[in-house]
Amino acid sequence: MTLLQMNLSASLIIALAVIIRSVALDKLPKQLFQLFWLLACLRLLLPFSFQSNLSIFNLFQSNAAPAGATSPVTPVPQANPVAPSTAAVAANAGASAAFDPFTAVWLAGIVLAAACLVFINLRSMRRFGASLPLSHSGILEWLQKNKIRRRVCVRVSDRVAAPLTYGLLRPVILLPKSLDLSDTESLRYVLTHEMLHIRRFDLIKKLVLTVTLCIHWFNPMVWVMYTLANRDI
Repeated sequence: MTLLQMNLSASLIIALAVIIRSVALDKLPKQLFQLFWLLACLRLLLPFSFQSNLSIFNLFQSNAAPAGATSPVTPVPQANPVAPSTAAVAANAGASAAFDPFTAVWLAGIVLAAACLVFINLRSMRRFGASLPLSHSGILEWLQKNKIRRRVCVRVSDRVAAPLTYGLLRPVILLPKSLDLSDTESLRYVLTHEMLHIRRFDLIKKLVLTVTLCIHWFNPMVWVMYTLANRDI
C-alpha cells in the first residue's frame, strides 16, 4: 500500500470520527473515540492491508462488463526476448536512483518535526527536573490506598501552572506550587485524575500520536486527529 493510499483511507476514518464526535460527543463513551484514533494511527503506521472485497477503493473501480460475461482474448504474438544491453541497464539504474524532490521534502519534514518535538520535550524535562518531592500526609495516605505496580511519586514545582503527569516506568504526578493542599477534596480529585492517566498508559497513546504526526505531517487530517485525540485523552 502506497503512502497516498494509507493517508486516504486513514483520512476517511478520521473524518468519520470527527463527524460522530461532533454529533454525539456527550452521548457516547470517550473510549470509543480513542478507538477511532487508534484505527487511524494503525492505518498510517502499518504499510500493509488485508485483501477484501469490502474495500473503500473498490468503490472507485467500475466494471463495464455484466456479471457472467466474458470478453474474448486475442492472443498477441510475442517477440523473442532480447537481452538488454549494459548501457540500457545502467541508464535504468541511474533513472531509478534519480533525485526525488517529493521524497526529499517529506523526509526533511519528518526530521524537522521530530527535532522540534524532541527539543520541546527536553526543555520540559529540564523544567520538571527542577521540581521537589512533596511530603504531605494526605497525599501519602492516598497513594497507599491507590497503589499500582509502578511506583508513583508526587512532586511540586513553581514552573508549572496545572497538574500533570510524566514518566512511563517511574511515573510522576507534578503539582503546581500554587495548589491549595489544604483543600482535601480538590486534592483527591486532582490525584485521581492524574492517576487515571498513569493507569491507562496515556503517555504511550500520546507517543503513538506524536510519531504518527511526525511521519504524516503533510496531511491536515492527521493534525486534526492529533488535536482531538489529545483532548479526548
